[in-house]
Amino acid sequence: MDIYASFDELLNREGIKFAVAENLSAHSTICLGGSADRAVFPSCAAELLKTIDFAKKCGVKRVVAGYGSNTLYSDAGYRGAVVFTRGLNEIYIEKVVGEDVFVRAMCGASLSSLTAFCLKEKIGGLEFLSGIPGSVGGAVIMNAGCFDEEISGKVCSVYAETNGKIKELFNKDCGFTYRKSRLKEQGATVISALFRTKTADSDIIKRKLLYYRDRRSNQPKGKSLGSVFKNDGIQSAKIIDDCGLKGLRVGGAFVSAVHANFIINDGTASSRDVSDLIEYVKTMVKARVGISLKEEIEYVGE
Repeated sequence: MDIYASFDELLNREGIKFAVAENLSAHSTICLGGSADRAVFPSCAAELLKTIDFAKKCGVKRVVAGYGSNTLYSDAGYRGAVVFTRGLNEIYIEKVVGEDVFVRAMCGASLSSLTAFCLKEKIGGLEFLSGIPGSVGGAVIMNAGCFDEEISGKVCSVYAETNGKIKELFNKDCGFTYRKSRLKEQGATVISALFRTKTADSDIIKRKLLYYRDRRSNQPKGKSLGSVFKNDGIQSAKIIDDCGLKGLRVGGAFVSAVHANFIINDGTASSRDVSDLIEYVKTMVKARVGISLKEEIEYVGE
């Protein structure tokens, strides 16, 4: 019995939904990528943990994914199982201590649904996340942020799986730094995160949401992965622009003329076009100004 036959049998036995030869471009904001041997869609934490365990037991390579907002899937796809967490999307208030409101969000909840929940419940502090695409799990793993704020500043603790064990890790245990965490380095899977927030007036929350929406108005439309390069002490977009690279194109992928840290798929690009363009931009910037740009996005596939 091959590894996928065993894996499929275990998933079927537990009623966990999965697909064979799933097109990854359907799960990517840049709409690129080949097929994954298996795509698994757990609907709860128990199913997610069972899927991870089954993959390990059967020798199936696996990667956990959310909305594909910062992931470039290879044209060749992924020889393993991509485990999508979107079914784990519950958000609720866990406890209230004075003005502090502790909100629990499962890993597959989108950041937009988290901020919408906070608005509905009159909870402030997470408005800056409103326009960031992606899931809570991915945002915590990579310490997502914008406009000088990071999600780590609001995380109280996380439940995470590492090497088959579930642990509650407090903020200090997560090793958050710019666009990374110890969780990422250890290959952990975030199950849920607990955020410390505060009660707030709904009108104030709405004004902040509008403020962040207006600040994002300069971001380009179209199929993209969001910011490609890190802004760790530098302004990547300005550097790329100053090097005259706006509009630079490889195949169907081009550097946005609106915001130079975005690469757009014009509808005809391949993942190879995007990765080649990224490498070309890095090479040109290094040659012209001596700065080594580092990617914020993740590469998955063969």
